Amino acid sequence: MNGEIVFSYAGHYHDNLPNPHHSHRGAELVLVTAGSCETAFDNGVTLKGGPGTVLVTPPELAHQQSNSPECETFYAVMEMAGSEFSTELRTVETGNDALIRQWFANLLELNIPYSAEQGSALLAAIWARLTLLEQQSDNRRTLHPGVRAAVAHIEKHYMEPIAVSELAERSGVSQSHLNSLFRRSFGVGPLNYLTAVRMRQARLLLLNPYFNISEVAARTGFREANYFTRAFRLFHGVTPGEYRASPSETADRLQVYEPGGSPDGAAPPRRPGSNSIIACPPGRSVTLRRSDSPQEAARQRQAGPASGREPLPPRGGTRRRRRPDTLRRPALPLKNRSRPHCRPGRGRMPRGNSRSCCPGRCR
Repeated sequence: MNGEIVFSYAGHYHDNLPNPHHSHRGAELVLVTAGSCETAFDNGVTLKGGPGTVLVTPPELAHQQSNSPECETFYAVMEMAGSEFSTELRTVETGNDALIRQWFANLLELNIPYSAEQGSALLAAIWARLTLLEQQSDNRRTLHPGVRAAVAHIEKHYMEPIAVSELAERSGVSQSHLNSLFRRSFGVGPLNYLTAVRMRQARLLLLNPYFNISEVAARTGFREANYFTRAFRLFHGVTPGEYRASPSETADRLQVYEPGGSPDGAAPPRRPGSNSIIACPPGRSVTLRRSDSPQEAARQRQAGPASGREPLPPRGGTRRRRRPDTLRRPALPLKNRSRPHCRPGRGRMPRGNSRSCCPGRCR
């Protein structure tokens, strides 16, 4: 059993049932899935929540919840000893995260019959997910208001056609300024950011065997499956079919940084000589292919047939080098330039004539 988090019980609230003034021995998480609610705590704090809001209540803090008629919530109570997760009174906006909603519903299933070990493991995953979403939300609060508006629109409408002009209009800035703001915040432009969001969703959909490639393309904003396949391969280095067949193996070849940059705060990596970001699971390393690495290409140019591969052509083509000025022939005198075959100091046999050419003029 999880030594830090112990699952106590879970429940589901709906139909505007009465909610008395109460407290819990352990910490409580409440996920609002519909309607709205307002919770008044005995310490004088009042928190409000709508769909996607998670209320975090510390142990032994009495409170009373008031709900709208259409309110629906899932809640879970747990005991936490020495946990790395904070039970400080607050709300966490999940943006209707699909995993959080599904996991709260799964906790309700684990409540009857009661499975403490599995429930505790699932609660640890929920807390880790909430921490990640909270960090992403904190990072977005520091963004330019125009970038926040554009990011919110992309996250909500990524499956629809989106142009930079539309994002700029919603952000209240010019297209060039919006492009500069995105590059300053994420290291890529708005369209590359949109591509990263679409590819993130595509990876999730490809794990579902009931969606074919065309359906995944349509659900991620691509009108044609062929174009989606080319874009996916350019972004990940593998085709959608290869990723679906063995996601655990092909993931090692990817470098995916979720929108917002790499885990260490650096800009997302890019292919050399390209504006496209390389996608990969967080914490993975970049593995560039032969054509992506200039150092590898230079090494292969120097390697001959002994390496088992044909050497690459020299950079810049096969054009001959220009001769140094010291090795060039001196220019002909002006009086001899009318006859190109005359060379001062040399004799030459003109075509069709048995007599030789004298230096300087022809006889």
